Order: sequence, then C-alpha cells, then structure tokens
Amino acid sequence: MSTMTPNDCPFCGGSNLEMGNTPSFYWVRCQDCGAEGPTNKDRKEAVELWNGPTDELDRMEVKHVNH
Repeated sequence: MSTMTPNDCPFCGGSNLEMGNTPSFYWVRCQDCGAEGPTNKDRKEAVELWNGPTDELDRMEVKHVNH
C-alpha cells in the first residue's frame, strides 16, 4: 500500500506539514502558516484534497491563519 505525501503548502510554500487526525477524520496542517486542509474520513483522500488545485481548496473550508 502506498502512502501519498502532501505537497508543499499552497498558501505559503512551506514544507513543514503534518497530518491532523481524530478517531473519525484526517486533514493536512501547515506548521509554517497554520493553514489546514479539508477533513475527510479517509487519510489518502484528505491528502488528495490538499494536493488538488488551489482554487478548489479556496472553495472548500480551508482554515488559513498567518502567525
């Protein structure tokens, strides 16, 4: 089974990323700027959403917080 790797942050270009998770959901979080991708019940799909086109991220509920 291959594991997808999140691309660099589409907002700040940072590569300091982590997978956030709860027992039910996964998402990608940028530790450099605080952006968080959409949640998904499947880890691979959460990464695919993060890696998708930036305009699609803008339409989804992405949290972007500058520190």
